[in-house]
Amino acid sequence: VERNNLAPGTYTVTITDGKPCVINETFTITQPDALNISGIKTDALNCDDANSGAINVIVTGGTLPLTYNWSHGATTEDLSNIPPGAYTVTVTDANNCEISETFNINRFEPLAVEVVTETTHNCDTKEITQNFIAKPSGGVPPYQISWSS
Repeated sequence: VERNNLAPGTYTVTITDGKPCVINETFTITQPDALNISGIKTDALNCDDANSGAINVIVTGGTLPLTYNWSHGATTEDLSNIPPGAYTVTVTDANNCEISETFNINRFEPLAVEVVTETTHNCDTKEITQNFIAKPSGGVPPYQISWSS
């Protein structure tokens, strides 16, 4: 005799034979926790390597084993050495329950500088004063500026 599709809970089955001998067996059906996904991302901030991003996925709940399918074809849990962009992972557990999450890996604009020259003329003293102003952009602020002669 089978009983299917039982909800989570504690059940007792009683079996009686022709003697009549009786045996009771108690069992518990548990519900796995719902799948939950989070992650730790590392933006691609290495000055010399645009492929320096990473995503460490953290999944809780569900029923093992878990499979991972990334939007760009990878099937590993985590990604490393990745360029900037959006990455979506779909995690599937042994019961075919799925959850998806998108992670955005950022990269700064390349470091650049514009040097502006401001010149002041004093006709009375015949002096010329020049100021040089460095205007950095891109990169990762705060900027440190040093001048050499």
